[in-house]
Amino acid sequence: MTQDLTTRGVWTNARDALVLFCSHQITLTQNAGKENDLSSQNIHFGPRRKICGGHFLKHAMNSENLLFVYGTLLSGLSNHHHMAGATCLGEASVQAALFDLGEYPALCVQGAWAQPLGLVMGELYKIETEQWQRLDKLEEVDPDSLENSMYLRVPIQVQWRQTEQPQVEPKTVAAQVYVYNWSLAGRTRIEHGDFRRHWSMRT
Repeated sequence: MTQDLTTRGVWTNARDALVLFCSHQITLTQNAGKENDLSSQNIHFGPRRKICGGHFLKHAMNSENLLFVYGTLLSGLSNHHHMAGATCLGEASVQAALFDLGEYPALCVQGAWAQPLGLVMGELYKIETEQWQRLDKLEEVDPDSLENSMYLRVPIQVQWRQTEQPQVEPKTVAAQVYVYNWSLAGRTRIEHGDFRRHWSMRT
């Protein structure tokens, strides 16, 4: 894309167009309640991987500086270098649906494609303000056109497993996530919700 993306990406010129989408998502995640809590589902992350180190934050967190990643931006995968400068806080998960697009995945959080919602695994990062422009460009977010954006950056509730405090139950935090904006017709859902695992089985 040739447009110059602002540091707040999709929350600028396309803000009005996204109000309905984001409002629905916030309602969806708020209504999820305890059924989305990892502890209530007896979910296990399996053996601990020393890929994303994790850090305990002493400063306040909010959805403006947190990003949940689930695909090629994950540590050790092909686009992780675009996360340079970000702080990995540890493993995390969201309630959504994950699809195989070939070289990368698509995340869907609402509508028929997302049903039923399932656990999608990923990592939580603290993002510096100046990084959003680079990430929005990578994900082909067009702040001037909702329909031309391949992905949209929207708020979501994340279950964060604090690496440096493994004895503590996962914490629910508000973050941002890139969701797929185009049709998923004919695409295969990744039922187990773990793109790293999915990719390792293909290579």
